[in-house]
Amino acid sequence: MQWNHQTLKTQLYSMPKAFKLWTNNLNVPLTHLQLLNLKDYIVTVPGFAKYGVKVNKKTGATSILSPEFWEGADQIANGYHPKRVFSTMMAKQIADNTLLIQRRFDGKVAIIQLESNQIETFYPTLSEEVYMQVFKSEDGFEQSDAYHVFCRKESRYFTLQGFLDDIIHEQLEGVKERQLKSCPDDGR
Repeated sequence: MQWNHQTLKTQLYSMPKAFKLWTNNLNVPLTHLQLLNLKDYIVTVPGFAKYGVKVNKKTGATSILSPEFWEGADQIANGYHPKRVFSTMMAKQIADNTLLIQRRFDGKVAIIQLESNQIETFYPTLSEEVYMQVFKSEDGFEQSDAYHVFCRKESRYFTLQGFLDDIIHEQLEGVKERQLKSCPDDGR
């Protein structure tokens, strides 16, 4: 549905037949994470859905947003489960009718030119130099706020195997002091 705030009229757009919605385990009906208002298109960024949709503002035509990019988005893989997490990590307009979008299940990024349907895909990487700048003094332990535990959150950079290796090689000596400082002193 599109609402024109100047004329106060609405217009309905049908989703393409290939559009695939799934219900998540929490029954959260969040089909789209966001709508991007580009020059000639409105783009829906998929949340609990396999595809994004582009709507041509001039003609009202709807179509699936680069369906080849979303292959596999409805499959369980690498800790990704489509009924538990969104199918998209992020999306951003980078030019009048060009979109940068990243799918969650494998982190692949696409630059999509909406008028020509051209797509360039890649996996983002860090050089060893940049990686060392970002993580040289990090051990992965953090406390997100005053109400949560101080822990090492598993990620691509701080893996379970890396955690076990750090314990075996006694590389976590400063963690205990930081953890004690982060815990409130409530007399226990």
